[in-house]
Parts: sequence; C-alpha cells; structure tokens
Amino acid sequence: MSIKRKIWALPVISTIIFGLGLAASSYLANGALDSIRTTESVDYPVLDTAKSLTLDVGAVADALRDAVTEGDKNRVGQIGEQANKLRAKLGKFSELPGQRDNGGRLVKEFDTYYAPALSAARIMLELEQGDAQGTVTRMQGALTVLNADLAKTNEAAQQQFKAGIVHSETSVRNVLTTSIAVALIVILSLATVSYFVVRAIWQQLGGEPEYAREIARAVADGDLSMTIETDPNDSGSLLVALKDMRGKLGTMVSEIKVAAETIKVASSEIAHGNADLASRTESQAGSLDQTARSMDSLTSTVRENASNANQANELVVSASSVAIKGGHVVSQVVTTMGEINASAKKIVD
Repeated sequence: MSIKRKIWALPVISTIIFGLGLAASSYLANGALDSIRTTESVDYPVLDTAKSLTLDVGAVADALRDAVTEGDKNRVGQIGEQANKLRAKLGKFSELPGQRDNGGRLVKEFDTYYAPALSAARIMLELEQGDAQGTVTRMQGALTVLNADLAKTNEAAQQQFKAGIVHSETSVRNVLTTSIAVALIVILSLATVSYFVVRAIWQQLGGEPEYAREIARAVADGDLSMTIETDPNDSGSLLVALKDMRGKLGTMVSEIKVAAETIKVASSEIAHGNADLASRTESQAGSLDQTARSMDSLTSTVRENASNANQANELVVSASSVAIKGGHVVSQVVTTMGEINASAKKIVD
C-alpha cells in the first residue's frame, strides 16, 4: 500500500469507527428521548391526573357533607357541576395510553358513589324522601371502593412514573457510557492506526524526512562525500536507496575521472601524432610537387618519344617497302644467276 493510501486510511478508519459509535449513540439517545417523552406525555399525566382525581373525589364528598351540615340547599346544584367536571376529567384520564379500562372502571365507581351520596344529601336536606341511613351505607361502601381504586391507581401511576424516570436515567447513562466507549475506541483506533501508519512511513523513509531531504539536496549539489547513517537492519528504505545512489554516483564519478585522464593522455598523443602527420604531410606535399614536375617532364618526353616513334614507324614502313622491292630484285637476281649457272654448265658440257 502506498504512503498516500496509508495516510488516508487514518481518517477513513476513524470516520467509520466514529460513524458506528455515533449510530449506536444516536440509537440509545433516541431510546432515552422516547423514554423521557413517555414519562412526560404518559407517566407524569397519569400520576398527576390520579392525584387530582383523588383530590376531586374528596372535594365532592366534602362539598356534599358541608352542604348537609350547613343546610345549604342551593349548593347541591353547584356540586352537580363539580361532579360533571370530575366525570369529564375521568373521561380524559381514560384517553391516556393504557388507562382506558382503568378510567372506565373509575367512572362507574364514581357514579356508583355519587348517586347515593347525592340522594343522601337531598334526603337530609329534605329535598326528597327516602331511607337516609341505607343510602348513606351504600354511599360509604361505594366511596370506600372508589377511594381504594383511586389509591391503587395513584400507586400504580407513581410506580410507572418512577420506572419511567429510572428507564430514562438508564438510557441517559447508556448514551453517556456509549459515548465514552466510542470516544475511547476512536482514540485507541487512532493511536493504533497512527502507530502502524507512522511505522510504515518510517520504514519506507528510513529516518526523518528532513534528513532525507538534506541528503537529496547535498547529492543534487554534487556533494558525494557525506556520510549517510542508516539502520543496520534496514535494507529497503529511502535512506538506504539514497546511500546506494550516493555510492554508485561516487563510483561513476571516479570512473569518469579515470576515463577523462585516459582521454586526456590519448588526446595528447593524438595531438603529437597530428603534428607529426602534418610535418610528414608537408614533406609528402613537397615530394608530390617534385613528382608532379617530373611527371610533367616525363609527359613531355613521352610526347617527344611518341612523335619520334611515329616518324620511326613511317621510316620502318618505307624501309619495309624498300626491303620488299629489294627482295623482289634479289629473287630476280637469284633466278638470273640460276639461269646463268645453267647456261655455264651447258657451256662447260
């Protein structure tokens, strides 16, 4: 893997780990927020309404008792309005999540209580006729059941509210713990990845980048005498490559110097040879000049000889003609001599 990729691996891995931690934290945070919203929108309203219902039922009971005690007949109508408001509140209580059955039961229990309570108050206020003692007994029984149910509902609401608070606290702690764990994991991951990245870069460089830059600058300036310090176990880093390059460049420069000296000596010998060749060339030029003059004289002589040869040829041709004629004459003489000799023999005979 290249150094560039190793360096980019650090933020990429950190981002991935941070993203996973953030996702986990967000999930737990959403759970905590849901728990807090549930506590706010359900648990607390249930608890608050349960306490308010208990107080309202007690207020209705107290109002009926006060009306009977004070003999205030007009107050009975006001208590009816108060009871209607209590029924409306019980209806809203039934609309809360998980409280439909409980709210419906409380409405029935309140009506079971309120009907004999109102009737007992009206009997005692002489607004109607009836058995006051029996009605009061039924009212007290129904009130006992209603108060017990309200107490149970109130206790359940308190338990639910406390459980919601505990759950919210647990969720918040989980978020905090997760955030701390994610931070520690990110820090540990960054430290680990940084260690491996730095070690890999260090192994590739073999030392400080500034030191490698100074070496490269010195070599570029032509200084091949500097000492490059490397790790004895290092065999493939940039510093080792620079050291090898400096050594090979030094060897090449030495070889070039030797070759330059050789070329210098050879050039000197060539210069001496060229001077000798120039001297000899001048001598040969003089000889060639003499030769050229001799050739000119020879050419003139050859031309004269050619002319003489032509004349001699003409003489030879003439002599040949004379010789041919002489041959004929000799032949005739021989013939004549033969004839004379024959004649002489004849004469002798």
